[in-house]
Formats: sequence, structure tokens, C-alpha cells
Amino acid sequence: MRAFVSVRQMISLQNDQLSQYETLQDKVDKLQEDLEDLRREMNDLSEDTCTEIDNIYLAIAELSTRTGNLPKGNQARRKIGYK
Repeated sequence: MRAFVSVRQMISLQNDQLSQYETLQDKVDKLQEDLEDLRREMNDLSEDTCTEIDNIYLAIAELSTRTGNLPKGNQARRKIGYK
């Protein structure tokens, strides 16, 4: 009789472990899907950031070519600081 009880307990324990394994596997699958979503979102952000940086460099290049706003070298400048 004891052998059958221990076999039944062992089978019950295996069923519990199997259900825990399946639960863990579902969680891992969900985390992998979330990770892929995050990678896609980061890639989109990287492309947007590169576009914005390119726009900044274009604006700086445009401002550097303008000469009308630059101060003249011969004009006296107002001193900065305490009097």
C-alpha cells in the first residue's frame, strides 16, 4: 500500500511541477514579446533622434553662412563686468 501512495504523491508532484513549468514558459514568452516591442520602439526613437540631430546641424550650417548678424571687428564693444 505504501508504494502506491508514494507513487501517487510523486505523480501529483510532477503534475504540480509541470503546471509551474508551463506558467513560467508563458511568462518567458510574454517577456520575449515585450522585449521585441521595446527594441522596435527604440529603433523608431533612434531614427527620430538622428533626424532631429541632422536638422540641428543644417540649422547651424545655415546660421554660420549668414554674415549679416556678426559683429564688425572695428566697432567698440561695451565692456562686460563691474564698473
